Amino acid sequence: MSVPLTSGVPQDIAVERDGGRYSTLVPIGLSNAGTVTSVECHCTPRTHDGFNFHEFSFDILRFSGSDVFAIQNRLVARKILPDGGVHLVLSIVLASYSKLITALRPDYLYRVSAFTGLHEPPLRKHHYISESIQLAGYNISEEGRDAAGRSFWLHERATGRSATLFDFPDHPGKIDLSAIDGRKSRIANYFSDSVHGEMKLLGQDAAARHQDRVKLALRKYAQDAELRESAARLRNVAA
Repeated sequence: MSVPLTSGVPQDIAVERDGGRYSTLVPIGLSNAGTVTSVECHCTPRTHDGFNFHEFSFDILRFSGSDVFAIQNRLVARKILPDGGVHLVLSIVLASYSKLITALRPDYLYRVSAFTGLHEPPLRKHHYISESIQLAGYNISEEGRDAAGRSFWLHERATGRSATLFDFPDHPGKIDLSAIDGRKSRIANYFSDSVHGEMKLLGQDAAARHQDRVKLALRKYAQDAELRESAARLRNVAA
């Protein structure tokens, strides 16, 4: 059983960079045994059949001692989330994706469900995510199911496409948009290994990095809580 570490979505979610990969991390729960539950969102550059894009995904991370588990199975995740955690996770994912979009402004965003053959209500959260990304200026240009039967969505930035995102060495300055659309449609053949729908134990290096990130995040949220408490005391005195 976890107790909440936050009552809502933090206003200043930080975007971290590791090479070409960007991510956010928000701790949301702490158990009596000291296990920390966090939401981590990723934006990872990908290339498929000459088409470059960024893939969005997220994990529920469970940090206990020296072990870190990345959980994408919603049935497992529900058991370790604090009360109200399901709705909080979705809100944090929406806010984190918005931060990542603002930081990167990628031309194409790809998302895929963790499970196959999804219908309502499990697809509902993906509708919310799609709507949020569309409001950020990214229309859905391709959608369907991948080879495993998972639902996918490809979002395209509405302000135009960059020729540098495609492998057209003979025409670096001017390219045929129909050729772009042809390559873009091949996204249906892409198979993501970032989304696995399982519970995986991270390697030692990844676990060590995560421990440092969690400690920094917890210190930050503790400081924020102290500031909020101080501000509340001042308001009460002023009243």
